[in-house]
Amino acid sequence: MNHDNCWTDWSAYRQQNGLPLFYWGKSLPLFYIKIKSLWTMKWTIENLKELVNNHEEETNTLEFKDADALSSARLRSRDKEELMKDISAMANSNGGIIIFGIQETKDKDCRGKADKLTSITDPKLTKEWLEQIISSNITPKIKDIVITKLTVDDGSWFFILDIPQSNTAHQAPDKKYYKRYNFISSPMDDWELKDIINRQNKPEIEISLTVQPLVDMFSRPMQTSDITISLTNKGMVAAKYINCFVEIQPELRSYIISPQFSIFKNKYQTYFENRASVQVVPGTLPAPYEPLLPNITKSIGTIRVHQHLFSVDSHIKCMVATETTFTEKDFLIADILPEK
Repeated sequence: MNHDNCWTDWSAYRQQNGLPLFYWGKSLPLFYIKIKSLWTMKWTIENLKELVNNHEEETNTLEFKDADALSSARLRSRDKEELMKDISAMANSNGGIIIFGIQETKDKDCRGKADKLTSITDPKLTKEWLEQIISSNITPKIKDIVITKLTVDDGSWFFILDIPQSNTAHQAPDKKYYKRYNFISSPMDDWELKDIINRQNKPEIEISLTVQPLVDMFSRPMQTSDITISLTNKGMVAAKYINCFVEIQPELRSYIISPQFSIFKNKYQTYFENRASVQVVPGTLPAPYEPLLPNITKSIGTIRVHQHLFSVDSHIKCMVATETTFTEKDFLIADILPEK
């Protein structure tokens, strides 16, 4: 299976292919949903074993590195520079996960697949050391990198590096800019560098779902819950116009109370937008839309569902388009259980 298209940088993809902004594309493969779910979960050794047992392939947003990669980076400047190229390339592209402690298959016909676990044992390879070499060798510093350390019973450990997509371009130690392409780090073209820098001039929308079980007037639990869709603008400019499509699989339709979902290509969709809901003041013109300002989180819509929905093995897909950007995210039903 080729997972190269699991997560596409929308602006670059649109520029290369001449597609309109409101092209929704195909549903994401289950692999993408599964890996994205792991990103939002607490990592465990079992997660890593599952990747190896399934011989998962690397993608442009997932990379495996043997434990020796960190030892080499500590001892040799050239290997450290190569590691910084890989990390900066992910931040410059779509972000992603680098797992230290999984060895790839050595078979030339199966390269890029998880082969076996190789945990870290060198006491000098600490989380603080890894943070320090990343922050001191990539310019400008990459914000919000998350390093997770998983310790095994024998005292060895693994590192999971969660790299967010950045809103600016990051330079590697060799003074070049890199991107992830065909699972490797490649030098960027001029237009790609300009496109990344231009991210600062666009809203950056993050989608989240929260579930609130409902109670009656006597505070007794009901068999319904509200799923609220919230959007956070992590960018540096306001999002003026927001269109949000929510897509569910057919098996979830019977559990939806409101709003109404329309069928589209054997899937059900509903639609929300950021139209203003304030009352019109006499003598003034109403603002038709409520912009989402930088660093602000707002609810854009709510879906009321029967409680039985949360026992179904399925997912909900949210797609958000602004005047200049497109974002989509899949949520596994198992990951959005109601708050207790």
